[in-house]
Amino acid sequence: MDNDWADFRIFRLLMEGLRRRNFRVASEHLHTSQSSFSDAAKQFLEQSGVRLYELRKDNRLNPTEAGEALIELAPLLFHVRDEVIAAVKAIHRGEIRDLRLGCGTRVDPDLFNTARGIHKRYLPACQIHHSLADSAQLAAEVVEGKIDAALITLPADAPDLRIELLRRDRLVACLRADDPLAMTRSVLRPADLCGRPGIFYDPARHPAAHERLLELLAEAGVQMQEHSRVSHPIDMQRLVLEGDGLAFIREGAALLAGLTTRPILGKPWTVDTAFIYHNEHHPKTIPMLVRELKRQLAAESKKPAKEAVIVPPNDGRKPSAKTNGKAPEQLSLLDDLPDERLSA
Repeated sequence: MDNDWADFRIFRLLMEGLRRRNFRVASEHLHTSQSSFSDAAKQFLEQSGVRLYELRKDNRLNPTEAGEALIELAPLLFHVRDEVIAAVKAIHRGEIRDLRLGCGTRVDPDLFNTARGIHKRYLPACQIHHSLADSAQLAAEVVEGKIDAALITLPADAPDLRIELLRRDRLVACLRADDPLAMTRSVLRPADLCGRPGIFYDPARHPAAHERLLELLAEAGVQMQEHSRVSHPIDMQRLVLEGDGLAFIREGAALLAGLTTRPILGKPWTVDTAFIYHNEHHPKTIPMLVRELKRQLAAESKKPAKEAVIVPPNDGRKPSAKTNGKAPEQLSLLDDLPDERLSA
């Protein structure tokens, strides 16, 4: 449907008239003629086929269900408009010559590349400097102004941060493909994990995430033997492959050959990935980048799931350490989802 007729002025008039339940009162507030409101309503009805209100005998308006929704939704249009104008002005003034973008070590690298590609479309000449580090370190660097924004795994706790949840991936057990559990079960029970040696991500690198994982295991009655700690997710897989124990990783992560993953029955825990930036001090293109990234992820979620990628165990590849005011919207790293999501 072609919606070119629906300009901002129409939405402004309709929102104000519906909100005040009276076109005359709204016209006085906006210093315009009462007829402009009725003309806007008529055009909206003719073009969309949507009736936004019923007119009472006393000339007051009773918004329909669609009209009530418009009152709430129309401000989003103006918010996006303001973001776009702010970004264009900043680009015109030469304020965005480069972008310092961080990526957490447990973040899907494809997600980072997608974010980078979106910003390149907005501003091809902008130089994007990458930082690969632990989520806690990146969050601190955003607050301190050392980098502009980052993709991290939650939780993150800083009042100066804007935290935008992007994706929730199920947390699954990673074990050898020839492990008796993997060969006999498609889903593991919490009891299957008890007493097994565990390989954990170094708690010093993301203390809040480690603490939350231990809480979830304890709540499930799981007591694991901590066998090893590692500083990078790929090292987790290498130790699992060597038979040192099992680990918990993000579902869909690339796997070394000889490994497999299994969900935990009744415990649909998730690894939550978020985009963070400073509440006040950030490149004006960032809000639009986040908005487009969310849109693409929503569209991607409707496609069939991809099969796990298997990579050779001894290919020698290891990620390089260096690659070329308001309260935060706090979210948890590992949250229980409704049980029906387990089989999704």
